[in-house]
Amino acid sequence: MASGGVILGRFDGTPRLRVARPGFDVTDPGLVDQQLAFDSAWPEILTVLDANWNLLGTISTEAWTYNGATINRYYRTVSFATLPWEPICIGWHRAVNGSGQVWYQQTVCSSHVDHCTFRTLNFAHSTTGTAYIIFANPLTAADTREADLDGSHGVLLGNHPTRGPGLYVSRKGADVLTCADADLRFSTAAQIFQMAETGAVWGTPVTGSGTSAISVTITLQGSYPNFPPVLLLGGSDTAGVWSAQITWLSASSFSVLMTTSVAQAIQYIIPAYDPTYAGGADTVATPRVRLDADDGLKISKRNVNVNTAAASQLLLDTSKSVLHVQQRVAHDAITAFTGTQSTDLTGNTAGPPLGFYAGYRYGRWWCAGGALHTAEGPIGNVVGLPLPDPWGTEMAAWSGADRKAWSIWGSGHSTTSFRAAIVDHSATYAGEDDLYSGAATAETSTYTDFGTATVGSAPAGWTTRQELHSAGGAASTLRVDTVADATSGKAVRAYNSTSPTVNELQSTFDAAGVIGDCDILVGFKMVNGPDTYPLQVMFKWGSTTDFQVGGVRCDVSGGVAQNSRIYYGYDNWTDILIAGGTIGSATHNVGSYGVRLYPWAYDTWYWLRMNLQAGYRRLKVWPRGSAEPQGWTLAFAGPGVTTGRVGFHMPGTPTAKTYVDFYSVCASGRPAYGPV
Repeated sequence: MASGGVILGRFDGTPRLRVARPGFDVTDPGLVDQQLAFDSAWPEILTVLDANWNLLGTISTEAWTYNGATINRYYRTVSFATLPWEPICIGWHRAVNGSGQVWYQQTVCSSHVDHCTFRTLNFAHSTTGTAYIIFANPLTAADTREADLDGSHGVLLGNHPTRGPGLYVSRKGADVLTCADADLRFSTAAQIFQMAETGAVWGTPVTGSGTSAISVTITLQGSYPNFPPVLLLGGSDTAGVWSAQITWLSASSFSVLMTTSVAQAIQYIIPAYDPTYAGGADTVATPRVRLDADDGLKISKRNVNVNTAAASQLLLDTSKSVLHVQQRVAHDAITAFTGTQSTDLTGNTAGPPLGFYAGYRYGRWWCAGGALHTAEGPIGNVVGLPLPDPWGTEMAAWSGADRKAWSIWGSGHSTTSFRAAIVDHSATYAGEDDLYSGAATAETSTYTDFGTATVGSAPAGWTTRQELHSAGGAASTLRVDTVADATSGKAVRAYNSTSPTVNELQSTFDAAGVIGDCDILVGFKMVNGPDTYPLQVMFKWGSTTDFQVGGVRCDVSGGVAQNSRIYYGYDNWTDILIAGGTIGSATHNVGSYGVRLYPWAYDTWYWLRMNLQAGYRRLKVWPRGSAEPQGWTLAFAGPGVTTGRVGFHMPGTPTAKTYVDFYSVCASGRPAYGPV
């Protein structure tokens, strides 16, 4: 059956439970994973084998011998029934500080088929607790059983022959009527792992006593009186993010402290999971499943009426994200692998994805989760294995903004294998509900198609604010050309008649005025040539040293486009600067904080839509003539956009041509209007 955003039945030839996020049509087979709350066809949906937010008790000691010295590793062990593989797991140190505030620092663990160990502080800190999540999903390889079986039953809503009435979804390859509890990916008898709240804030490091660190306070939309651990993700590709710590200041706010010299987005994920919940049969007949066109699918805890349940009383709420492993990366039989490992990722996650990482060393899999360095020292530090002080850990890893998996190992040491399980989720992705309040209209947008502009001249209403070129190069100008397949038959480009090097213009669309949050739509085409092709949509121009951009780019070598991508920010450079008639030198260093490969082609018209809302930047690019995609191609967070002018930043040489034939901006909360 289908009800608004929910399908329970056969879809696309497969029996499945499929739930769309608010505002999306669940019957659309083209929805990307970020637009779905749940789909039983997903591979390896993350379910919890065991979790605890404050494990106390026995601390074990493991002695390491290194350079003739004995070094102790302190840890707690969590055991479980033997699995056919090592599970994904993640852990945190947990303590209460002198002000009574709950404090967490993520640590790494080792993963085995029947237990996981989580590093602790030493015995002098034995009251420090351990928080952990052990997922019922394989760490070291995909579950080979995750394959559809002809004739198996994957979804049941009704009276199960052994479990009683309820809603049940089995893993792919298992029959929901006969499978074990561990093979259920969804059940009214147990919680499913979801994200209660996600978001990102921009952090700028401050240097004190020789150390640079980001310190930010995050105010949450919800309230979490059980003070759960928090997954933190770094938003920079640069190494040097260490010791990420969070301290709960209240039930609705926490502070983040991380040692780094790199400004970046700090992404956070609050788990919607109650480790204390014990399932079982209801003592009285209770409505526990609610399927609603507006509300999605909700399932309440035992003995709780789903129609009156609070958020904390729900086992499942499809308005929140459900996580699944989308991609696995494996590097096995590596010879003396040390340093940084980089692997391109596939999939459609709009922002930097959540990742779980593992390296095999010393007879075990060392596991770390999240997307930043998780502690102060990597495995194999030259002064100890691990570090002799209580803070040393065995692995550090992160997933960069350019969608690569990385790992760091100590100099002079190696691992034979490295694995990454990439979850199709990003804390920077947000739904459509906070972007638009209506349809795009010409009346609410300021736009131009350059139809009234004079060919061979600069278009009226556009001001060149800055012109960049190398020493000795000629200046570029903004010029309108006749382009037969443009929207109005005309398009604008940066023009330089003599210089063979790339010269770049920053031009603002003056009619739009000085604005803040907005939606921008740009039509563009790049003509084949020998140079680098950027089109940077300028969404804030306050001065020649205060501007922010994002757009598309490729590198050209021998006339062949390489590394085509969309991004926010641009590479560092030092150029001769001409602004307001004054010649000087300027060094620009803003970095590429959000990057994603995108295979655009030469001589093809595209639409680029950029939406700016409350510190988030979202980009989508699609070929002209095709339907605008519902999802975003890239979503990320950046430094605050106060106010400024909008426009574009593009190169100009005799051969390099980046044409813009339409530019529209809307600051009223609607999407910018255009002939899309």
